[in-house]
Amino acid sequence: MNILIIYSGPLDPMIGMSQVLVFNQIKYLSIHNKVDFANLVSRKTSLEATLKRLEPYVNSYYPIKSKSWEKKKFFRAIFLALRKIIFYLSKKPMEEITLEFANFKKKILRIIEINKYDVIILHYWYMGYILKNLPSSKIKVIIAHDLVEEFIEVFNKSNYKEIKKLILKRQLQSDLQKQNKYFKQSDLVVVVSNKGKEIVESKMPEVNVVLNEIGQDLSEFLEYNIPVDMHSILFYGSLSNHFNKAALERILDKIYPGILALDSEAKLVIVGSNPPKELLKNYNYPLMTVTGYVDDIKPFIGKCAVMLLPLERGSGFRGRAVEVMALGVPIVGTRNGFLCTDIQDGIQGYYAETDKEIIQKAYMIMKNPGLRKQMSDECRKFVKNKYSLEATYGKLEQEIKNLYYLKHKSLNQDNF
Repeated sequence: MNILIIYSGPLDPMIGMSQVLVFNQIKYLSIHNKVDFANLVSRKTSLEATLKRLEPYVNSYYPIKSKSWEKKKFFRAIFLALRKIIFYLSKKPMEEITLEFANFKKKILRIIEINKYDVIILHYWYMGYILKNLPSSKIKVIIAHDLVEEFIEVFNKSNYKEIKKLILKRQLQSDLQKQNKYFKQSDLVVVVSNKGKEIVESKMPEVNVVLNEIGQDLSEFLEYNIPVDMHSILFYGSLSNHFNKAALERILDKIYPGILALDSEAKLVIVGSNPPKELLKNYNYPLMTVTGYVDDIKPFIGKCAVMLLPLERGSGFRGRAVEVMALGVPIVGTRNGFLCTDIQDGIQGYYAETDKEIIQKAYMIMKNPGLRKQMSDECRKFVKNKYSLEATYGKLEQEIKNLYYLKHKSLNQDNF
């Protein structure tokens, strides 16, 4: 099959799980298919890094330059202000407005017109505004990532000022209508969690939806071993994400001090891009390390006794948890933190909701090397069997192949 995969942002630097999903999808699908890739880029360095990363896997790469390409800060600020004005005056998602600024739709349709693709894969539902212009012969796939319903759930549990609340409510209602419209126009919707699959099946039974977790090439993680510091505890995640930021604040404010009261040598290792300076400046722990973004996370994570994941809100797939477990690090966190990873309580880590429970269970692992080793082995075995590329994207490829066979069989019958 000839496949075009389309992504609405930069692939490099690869700091988010959506980027990991896209790259590993390209990597696996290119084994048996001809794969092209198109995405929006705003930096020359990102384009060059993406070219190098994709070279072994894609037939053609189509970078589409954003409106702010190589512009100075002043012009970038103007573009951002214009996008915000359009966002508040319209009901379009900010991401769709950004794509429109780059004339993304016209350029993508031109790429499709000159190439004989069998399958078009769109990453994120808001790219569905392209679907109505695609020929019916193409298999149209939306990788949903996050669902609007999950953001609405978070919105309903949050406290906002009245004006912001009204704006967000209007936007979410509009987003939900568009998301559902685009889902119905597609041939296949791919979600990354059981919860997401249940939402789509219950609200839109006519939509063809499949669950496909974020598979990863975990070989370098599974084979990596380093001496463990039983006093080290970890928090890992992109800190531009406000759900992760809230979880880190909970650790700094309550959980880490509680662990320090039990183990005065306890070290907190914070790994992830965009560490919030305004938050961290309020906490001056002498045994705390903040790495920011690092190219190789293995030495920082592999040495930790346990990871903390006290997420109270948020949605989507916890792909970072898979990386951590592949390095043999058990996790203690909330049920929401373990959402859609199927981690077993007491096997690969512990479920804990309150600060006190998290402190107690993390400390239980830290003081017991035998328990930690047992959980570490279970973590590696679990992710190897469940989250390898073969276990995940192989399933997606088969779903697409089935659609391809059925669509071409139907077209041939119509022509006959």
